[in-house]
Amino acid sequence: MADENSGQTEPTTAGKVKTSQAAIWSLICGILSFLCLPALPAIILGIVALVAISDSKGNLKGMGLAIAGMIMAVIIPIITIFVVLITIAIAFPTFLANRPHYSPPDIWAPGDTINQGRNDEPILSEQIAANEGAAIAGLKLLTNTEAIWFQQDPDGNGIKDYWTYDVSCLHRMYRADNTTKTSFIPLDIARADDSMAEAGDFGATPLIEDWIDVASGPKSGYYFQAMELDENGEPYNQEEVGETRIKATNKTRFGFVAYPAEYGKTGRLTFIVNEQGTVYSIDVNPDIQGVVLRWPDSDNTGDPPYRKGNWKVAD
Repeated sequence: MADENSGQTEPTTAGKVKTSQAAIWSLICGILSFLCLPALPAIILGIVALVAISDSKGNLKGMGLAIAGMIMAVIIPIITIFVVLITIAIAFPTFLANRPHYSPPDIWAPGDTINQGRNDEPILSEQIAANEGAAIAGLKLLTNTEAIWFQQDPDGNGIKDYWTYDVSCLHRMYRADNTTKTSFIPLDIARADDSMAEAGDFGATPLIEDWIDVASGPKSGYYFQAMELDENGEPYNQEEVGETRIKATNKTRFGFVAYPAEYGKTGRLTFIVNEQGTVYSIDVNPDIQGVVLRWPDSDNTGDPPYRKGNWKVAD
């Protein structure tokens, strides 16, 4: 208060302005918000500080601290998340490329047999099924070919009959004029005949193509062969053919068999067909039980491959 006598002004003591604690903690939490968890407290404390400072009538300060704390609480987590995502995007492909991979042991080494383990079984099953399907188709083709042979009499014996001597001659035999080859079946099936006729078996007529230089082998893992005996034990070869008068045809019957070249590897089922046109199958090992060359009978007293009841319709 001024001293009227001295003319001097007496200083007044002003109250100290305090910094809002809420503003300070808002700033601290904002700085630590790169950890994400303090971000929300920073915003709440900032709002509390701004309200308190506004209501203090000048007794509190720290508005800038509160605002800075809230801004950092919003911006720093966003920047942190962005940096983390960028880091993951850069590092993850490298992690995948460098991580160890499990490789199963090689269970199918060169030289080993094909039937080795469970991992191979689906592949083997598919291949065997394909081979068996091809064998069925081959027998059906032979059945259709016999119908043509019956009508055309290409061997020239003057009899309506079926060819029962072998499979290969359905491709390699010439007609009676010795100028036109029959070629009723494809070469690959003819080559798969496991019991081919020899050139000259029938003399000069009908002529058989000489296959000395033709490599024989299975078709799709299967051999084909003309069966020898019918269900009554009678030979299929009944009628004479050619100059040598070899019995090689039958007026009413025929039979063919297809069996795997390597049992369990190229196939499991043996298939047969006769003049009725129905293909039958049985699971037998030709290497152990022999090739089925007799049509099964119905008495069910013989070996399993020759019991009619053991065969199933395959087509």
